[in-house]
Amino acid sequence: MSWRRYNGRRLPHPLPDEIGERLTAVDGRNGHTRLFIGTDSQRYGRRVVFATAVVLYSRRQTRIYYRREHVHRPMPLYERLFSEVHRSVEAARLLQPIAGLHAVPIEIHVDINTKEQFPSNQYLRSVIGYVSSMGFPYQVKPYAFASSSCADRFL
Repeated sequence: MSWRRYNGRRLPHPLPDEIGERLTAVDGRNGHTRLFIGTDSQRYGRRVVFATAVVLYSRRQTRIYYRREHVHRPMPLYERLFSEVHRSVEAARLLQPIAGLHAVPIEIHVDINTKEQFPSNQYLRSVIGYVSSMGFPYQVKPYAFASSSCADRFL
């Protein structure tokens, strides 16, 4: 699947190159630049659509990149949530070398509710354990805007 800009246009080159150019342009070493990555999903009948968003935040400007993936089979909630987080971690690992070069932190946003009345909450500890074991800081709802607001927009 190809990465796209917020306006829907495909990137002319790989995402790490695009992020690297942007980090150079905004002076990624200024201490205010951050990368936030989150994935959301939606069921449509027997298929599931995943949208992963990469938010490049700096004081000068914010850029959002995304990609959509379709899985043509039903998935239980547990599998869907872990697939979301796995896609976010994959994107973070893809961008880790260029972010490290510019000393820009990467944060994973997890689309799981912290309120116990929601079904996704029962998987919170497992998912957070996975993200932590991969070495990334994380945020969960309501602070996980990259997954619950940005990625959600592309479903």
